[in-house]
Amino acid sequence: MSGTVSLRWIHPSTYPHPNQLLQTLSLLPHLGLLDIGFRSPVSKRDIERHLLQSPITTHVTLPNLHHFGFMGVSIYLEALLPHVTTPVLEALSIYFLNQLSFFVPRLLQFMTTVDNFRFHSVRFVFHHEAVTVFVFPSVSVGTRIFSFTTVNVYCEHLDWQVSSVAQIFNVLSPLFSDVVDITLDYREHTLSSESHNQVDRTQWRKLLGSFRNVKTLRVHNGLVRDLSRCLQLDGEPPLELLPELTELVCPVGSIDDNTFSPFIHECDIGGQPVKLIGEPFPVGRTQYMLTSSTGIYYIDPDSNSTLS
Repeated sequence: MSGTVSLRWIHPSTYPHPNQLLQTLSLLPHLGLLDIGFRSPVSKRDIERHLLQSPITTHVTLPNLHHFGFMGVSIYLEALLPHVTTPVLEALSIYFLNQLSFFVPRLLQFMTTVDNFRFHSVRFVFHHEAVTVFVFPSVSVGTRIFSFTTVNVYCEHLDWQVSSVAQIFNVLSPLFSDVVDITLDYREHTLSSESHNQVDRTQWRKLLGSFRNVKTLRVHNGLVRDLSRCLQLDGEPPLELLPELTELVCPVGSIDDNTFSPFIHECDIGGQPVKLIGEPFPVGRTQYMLTSSTGIYYIDPDSNSTLS
């Protein structure tokens, strides 16, 4: 019989050394669900100091673990993952607390070792609390059905959010060769100033460039301006960024005002036509249930999308 361990709301002053955590987990071979959550960030310097003082020597195999959840800073997760083996993992939920830089090669290695952990579609949700990414599966093997992976980064401003997921998914990009569908969802950033809502075009391009085989891209009205700037070719070959793109689904108003016309025209000239599809509200109708360091909260559907 599999068991559950949920260690949540751990105070940063009591961040356990990974060795301590691994030694405890080694006593739980039947563990089916593991949830580790810290209440607030801890400095990279503190974690590095602890790891230098006492290197990690324990490795644990969790042969029955189906779901793994983590909330904290990336450097702690990166230290932990190389020492954990999870041969039947089906779902992964990662929640990163406020930080500016991300380098997650060990997360990539960990996900790569999970058999058939492959994905078909990705949904980004940018909202005033965080950016949340839902990664949906593409395969099942026998009786195993692979659940989606969730990645959250808790930060308030749109520019910070795009930069964060661009860094993360640029590293994880080898996992997403099967992704053919991307959705960019958005909720009003009431806490962001106008300057923080202006995202560096290179960050959008870095993010979208992590998905080289995407065929359909859906965009919320709140992100149309940024996306149209991102897709400006500036002398590049058509679809250098998304070479397999065949459909761009956007609000009807973006077709009426010709926002994407230059991009569509350049693609046609280059012999790589992209179909521009207008829908009243192509994105924004979904309610999301999310976890934060203080509990469960909900992101309601876009109020505008309920009018039709």
